Amino acid sequence: MNFKINSIKKISITETLIIINVLVFATMYLFNLNTYFVSKFSSMGYIWELTENEDYYRKTSKTIFNSIEFYRLLTANYLHGGLMHIMFNMMALYSLGKVIESLIGKIKFFIVYTVSGIGGTILSSSMSIYLKPNDLSLSVGASGAVFGIAGCLVVLAIYRRNRGIDLFYQINYQPLIIMLGLNLVMGQMIEGIDNWGHIGGLVSGAFIGFIYSYINERKLNNF
Repeated sequence: MNFKINSIKKISITETLIIINVLVFATMYLFNLNTYFVSKFSSMGYIWELTENEDYYRKTSKTIFNSIEFYRLLTANYLHGGLMHIMFNMMALYSLGKVIESLIGKIKFFIVYTVSGIGGTILSSSMSIYLKPNDLSLSVGASGAVFGIAGCLVVLAIYRRNRGIDLFYQINYQPLIIMLGLNLVMGQMIEGIDNWGHIGGLVSGAFIGFIYSYINERKLNNF
């Protein structure tokens, strides 16, 4: 019993988020609920509803912001469109999440993940309303949250280096910046990638990184 309790306590937020994403994905595809989950929980600009026979989507006059379905801004981050989609996102989440979670702690990391994901779906949905109001644009995936984690990590790494507090815990952020830039460029070139979601997540995560850095700076100056 003690072994089981200690094992549960040692599970990180990163691992917990991966487990949740994988469980949702498995439920969607093993029980043939993909269409239901996407139609009910994905993010979109204007709300599109499935017809009774589920042959096609029908646009409504409601947007995600003036309906009761604003919960989609959160739930969309836990849906994925295929095996490769979730694999890449979970691999990135694991590699980046473990680093930043050990750096700032579980609660702050969960805030970064959640706020970045919502920031991504807000921008994606907003741009869908203004740029493609008559197109069915569904947004799913944890990539906005992952971009936010990366953006926050870059800001924190730069702050720590400039402050001289990364002597024993250095983060090489230059390759991360290059990777983010390449992914954003590819997102513009490849059809089907929700680049606005990536940008929204990245900006949100970087902003949180600035807030965390500012709070830490104030604490250091008060000593």
